[in-house]
Parts: sequence; structure tokens; C-alpha cells
Amino acid sequence: MMGSDTRDVPWHARTSDRASGWTLRTRIQSILAALAEIDRAYATDLDTVRTSAAPVEIKQGVIDTLRQKHQERRAPYLQKLQALQTRGCSGPGAATRCHWPPGTSPRDISSE
Repeated sequence: MMGSDTRDVPWHARTSDRASGWTLRTRIQSILAALAEIDRAYATDLDTVRTSAAPVEIKQGVIDTLRQKHQERRAPYLQKLQALQTRGCSGPGAATRCHWPPGTSPRDISSE
């Protein structure tokens, strides 16, 4: 009987809602850590430019470029967070999986 044999069920379909929730949480934490590293590097670069001896006009051009690159680097991670929120916040057990700590929802993070 094939239907009752768990070997015929993909591994991700055999995991419990709780296990799936932990996987979701781990993925979210990983993405948040990547975003934090991107933000840290951006802040360091901004500080370097602002304290340099370069003329103000040059500094402003570099800062504009840094800001654009920062947003470009963050964009795919924000998209991943949004996808996880959309996928993870539906179905059984969604109420326990969909709590975003203050300041960590994709909407909050994208405004930085």
C-alpha cells in the first residue's frame, strides 16, 4: 500500500507544523542577520565618507551612490522576508508562526 508508507511522502510534507515554524523562524533570523550586516557595512562606509577630507560635493555623490547600493543589496532580502511572511502566515498554525517582533516585519525593515 503506497499511500500509507511515509517514504512516499516528501520530507517537507512529513514535518509537523511546529517543526515548520522553527524552520521559518530560523530562515527569518538568517535574513535579519544578513540585513543587519548590510546595514552595519553601510553605516561604516557612511562614517568613512563623512569624516574624509574630500570636498562636500564629492562626498555627497559618494553618499548618494552608497545609499543606492545599500538599497539594492537589501532588496532581495526584503523580498525573501515578504515571501516567507506570505507563505508562512497562512494555513494551520499560522497564528503562532506569524508574530513579527517589533521593528522586524518586512514593512518596518524596508523603511530603513
